[in-house]
Amino acid sequence: MQSMRIYILLVVLGLAAIPVGIRAFDLFSPAPNTETEPGKFVLCEEHGLEPGQCPFCDSRLIETQGFCSGHGVPEALCHRCRPELEGAFRKQGDWCGGHNVPESQCEICNPSILDKYVQPERKLRQTDINDKYRKTDPSGLSAGIPAGAGDTSFFDDFDDPEAFPRYKKSPSIGCTTQDLRVIFPDSEIPGQVGIKTTQAIALSLSPELECDAITDYDRGSYTRVSAPASGILSQVNTDLGKKVNKGDVLAVVDSEEFGSAKAAFLEADIRAGQLAFEHDRVMRLFEKKIISHKDMLESKTRVEESRIQRAFAKQRLKNLGLSEKLISRVKKENDTSSLLSIISPLSGVVVKRSGVTGELVSSSRPLFDIAAVNKMWALLNVYEPDLSKVKLGQKVMITFSGLEGNQYEGTVSWISTAIDPVTRSLQVRADVDNTGSRIKAGMFGNARILLENSSPVIGIPVESVQWDGCCNLVFVKTNDLVYAPRKVKIGFRNGDYYAVESGVNHGETVVTQGSFILKTEILKKNIGAGCCPDV
Repeated sequence: MQSMRIYILLVVLGLAAIPVGIRAFDLFSPAPNTETEPGKFVLCEEHGLEPGQCPFCDSRLIETQGFCSGHGVPEALCHRCRPELEGAFRKQGDWCGGHNVPESQCEICNPSILDKYVQPERKLRQTDINDKYRKTDPSGLSAGIPAGAGDTSFFDDFDDPEAFPRYKKSPSIGCTTQDLRVIFPDSEIPGQVGIKTTQAIALSLSPELECDAITDYDRGSYTRVSAPASGILSQVNTDLGKKVNKGDVLAVVDSEEFGSAKAAFLEADIRAGQLAFEHDRVMRLFEKKIISHKDMLESKTRVEESRIQRAFAKQRLKNLGLSEKLISRVKKENDTSSLLSIISPLSGVVVKRSGVTGELVSSSRPLFDIAAVNKMWALLNVYEPDLSKVKLGQKVMITFSGLEGNQYEGTVSWISTAIDPVTRSLQVRADVDNTGSRIKAGMFGNARILLENSSPVIGIPVESVQWDGCCNLVFVKTNDLVYAPRKVKIGFRNGDYYAVESGVNHGETVVTQGSFILKTEILKKNIGAGCCPDV
């Protein structure tokens, strides 16, 4: 019986040792926390927190330490950023065991419990919008929403803490994630799981402003062509997508108006010639004093009137599209044909066609739209906070999802003087080179306006940066086995690189591919019961 008791005792001791063994061989182990070593400092006796860092003893910390937008609570009360708070919450009897969060912050048990922590600046932004609509439409408002607006999605961006790009957020002061470490037992394992690294080096980058873009034809090289006179469309010589040159005949219209204009010009020209000849005879008689001065003046007046009528008839033909050369031919050949050619005024591509053979057309309806597509417009939407950054002449780099692998360069050529009252954005136009005609009108793209000249900054690849719920993290390789998370402050983005203001030093080795795997390891403690942070 005694031997049986000894055997059971050994089994229990063996089971107790298993976690220790697993811990020893865990691939990813946090670095030991030396801040809680006995004797290093005196903890808050009631809650076990550092002096001056206990929000339960000093409620002023809730206001002074700011707001954790990643988790929707004050920074001083964020147990995800400050894991040491868990013990304090438990001592307060404020802990939801079912979901492993403070009872006062458990949205699963109390869906609206975090509403009390809404950031003041977010409330102000919503209030400003409500005030705006009260001024424009004081009647019919419900909770600040315009009358007749059944969809409140207009306000979503103002209440969404993620509307502000994550990479622009500053590191959380109270976050202790950087005290953790990811430790591999073997130097070959990182390569086997797909982890790759690069050095943080000085790069010549310039700050950029990202915005949406939509393309359009360059309206300075765009024309709508109509028939100069009404008539029957008797011939069409081009079609959609066809290239045309300036002076090409696009179509032919059988126009009675055109034939009448030709006949009127020929008649006016003949009459002017006859009266000029007659006036020469009158002048000879006047010089011989055979006729009176009055008769001479009357003859001269008739000549001037005929010349005016001829000039008017000639100008009418010019308005119908005839050149001096063609008018001379009409005069020489006594041409009264009613067939009127529609001429292209510029070289480009036919982008729109309206009209078929045999149709009655008029000068008020365009038959063809022609555009030069070697240069396009990109219309960008810039929001109010960024207006002062945009200037004429700045370079713009644009990418399109439908043209992957290609980047197009343009220049800011126009800045609107009016803000859209709905989107609160300003339209900016960039001229974009379209050699090869790959860019099509109406394409959506992502534009980056280069705001300043390039300057040397510490640059790291975009894929190196991970978001852990409250901070931007970069994993730095300290040796072949250890990878340390670093909180970084990012200045701006330039293409595939971030300019780092703090957190990473020149020459340090940072993880690029596989950084998400490392982030997942250090956040394992937050997974479960629906309480994982927004990553």
